Amino acid sequence: MKKIVLLNFLLIQITLFSQEKLIGNYCTIPIGESDVTCINFKENNRFVFILSGCLGTYKYGIGNYEIKSSDLILSFDNNDKEFRSEIEISEIKNTTKDSIIHKFKFVDQYGIKMMGVNLHKESGEFEFNENISNPNGIITFKYMKNQVNENYEVEFFGYENFKFRIENDKSYEILIKLALSKSTWIFGEKRTYQFERIDKELIKIQGEKYKLNK
Repeated sequence: MKKIVLLNFLLIQITLFSQEKLIGNYCTIPIGESDVTCINFKENNRFVFILSGCLGTYKYGIGNYEIKSSDLILSFDNNDKEFRSEIEISEIKNTTKDSIIHKFKFVDQYGIKMMGVNLHKESGEFEFNENISNPNGIITFKYMKNQVNENYEVEFFGYENFKFRIENDKSYEILIKLALSKSTWIFGEKRTYQFERIDKELIKIQGEKYKLNK
């Protein structure tokens, strides 16, 4: 009886040990311009799942994971903690008397700068590529002071469209935190994959290799 109890204890400890050691962001190895799947394994058996490609993020989900024998089980959270787009507007000093500047900064919910975001004006007045965020996630528009107020809409693949209005009376810095669209989120699913650890930096999930990103 004691031997059975001891054996069960050792099996539990081995399972817990293997789960604790699976920490880090593992991604598939892309071939050409193929899509990339990343699973970021975190403390307390939490994970972040991201499927992305050249157009942006296709699927995203968070939840709890566990490893049972040769299976990796991903249990995705429900949508009760869903993040929504936010906007923060702060006044900045004018450099000229007759004109104002609106400086837009685009980040995701984790504060990561977003390149390639489209910002559309309702008036439709802008130069070619002037309305697309640069590598720092920034778009800057210059207006004549007290020009008609402008309505905007933000578009970026995989993220929700976000509409807002800015007054053209002063220079502003506008920080926009974009939320993923509902169709991008994975909610309430439970997925089971074949799992194999090859070495400290390489694992196999459903037969496909995932490499640890350092």
